[in-house]
Amino acid sequence: MVEAVGAGSLVESLATQFRFTYGFEAGVSEKRSWGNSLPALAHTLLDAGLGDVEVLIEYPVPLSNYRVDALLAGAHPVTGEPSYVVVELKQWTAVQPVPDAEDLVTVEGMGNTARLHPIAQVRTSRSPSTVRASA
Repeated sequence: MVEAVGAGSLVESLATQFRFTYGFEAGVSEKRSWGNSLPALAHTLLDAGLGDVEVLIEYPVPLSNYRVDALLAGAHPVTGEPSYVVVELKQWTAVQPVPDAEDLVTVEGMGNTARLHPIAQVRTSRSPSTVRASA
């Protein structure tokens, strides 16, 4: 992934695959988000010694219309069993909790519209099969 990010071809490749997979074009803001967030994710993984982890971008959640930004797939370092981590990429600089709504936040610079907290997003991405597999 880092090579593609460095070459500037990752966003183009993702946009082509997105169109093929979902049958419509990724939006301008989505492409911009990929260009901003994915290099940071790639470098964070490398810095953590996780350069061999598979990264699945815009991974569709079974039995829903939801996609996770990134799904990291690898092997547990102790057991060797398959291990997965759902990542929701945000470019937010500051958030405020919504009173009496623990799963909602307002994002600085994005108006007063309540948005789902990234942790709540990850929770909604867990299908019954992934809940059993991770238990």
